[in-house]
Amino acid sequence: LQPKVDWLKSQGVSKIGKIIDSGPAILGFSVEDNLQPKVDWLKSQGVSKVGKIIDSNPAILSLSIEDNLQPKLDWLKSQGVSKIGKIIDSLPAILGLSIEDNLQPKVDWLKSQGVSKIGKIIDSLPAILGLSIEDNLQPKVDWLKSQGVSEIGKIIDSFPNILTYSVEDNLQPTLYALYDWGFNISEIENTPMFLGASLKRFSETYWWLTNLEIEVRDIEYGRKKTIIQGLKLQMIISRIAIETGMEQASLETLDLSMTERKQVVDFLASEEGKKIAYKRGGTSSVNSRSCPTLLGKIMLLDKAKR
Repeated sequence: LQPKVDWLKSQGVSKIGKIIDSGPAILGFSVEDNLQPKVDWLKSQGVSKVGKIIDSNPAILSLSIEDNLQPKLDWLKSQGVSKIGKIIDSLPAILGLSIEDNLQPKVDWLKSQGVSKIGKIIDSLPAILGLSIEDNLQPKVDWLKSQGVSEIGKIIDSFPNILTYSVEDNLQPTLYALYDWGFNISEIENTPMFLGASLKRFSETYWWLTNLEIEVRDIEYGRKKTIIQGLKLQMIISRIAIETGMEQASLETLDLSMTERKQVVDFLASEEGKKIAYKRGGTSSVNSRSCPTLLGKIMLLDKAKR
């Protein structure tokens, strides 16, 4: 027995006791004829976390390469999947799923929703193959349709992670926040990653902007989009404090006089404020290729009360 345990440890396996408890038959397998060939096959597919995979799914060592593992690999490739190793690393259970009873029905369901980029979706979100159609996937689609979304396939193609979010805890509250910002369902449908934005970020920034007397709902769509995708409110506040000499605590709570509020808005609308919008923080130089931290950019709008 000890040689088998030593071999498992040499592969990076840490949960030896759990593996033996869940699959004691593994101790009867030959390292040379059975176990090592499985590991060599996994590595040949680009798998890097062999120990972690065995820890989470020890049954993989009992599967036949010819009858089980290779057919799964061939099926994945037939769907346009290219990142085989990454998929097995992130979802090792996929190698134990039935093609006929589990994997193919998921793909058929995705295609029935109008999804066209099957391989790309599985590459980026392999967990989708482990989700239940009845209990998870279909309810998300039903909810999206109930909100007026019509092009379901387009949304899943561009933002597959939407299928992993809870309707009650994530999608619905975020949708309501987007409505507060003045987005309509057509705009949300065109940029579905909005539904993955931080609800905390929405709330904090909405409060901050409205208390600077900026009408959030009237901000132009493109600028709102930029805010949602990259806003870092705390960093912008820190930069404003440095440049204006105001207390950061006062800026955070907006415990400012009307004169000070006007000073902040005027500063953000100035050329210096515009430069801050393109700084990543600290003393980094202005670079047109830098990713804007966006609150500064967003506040350079005509609606800012000066």
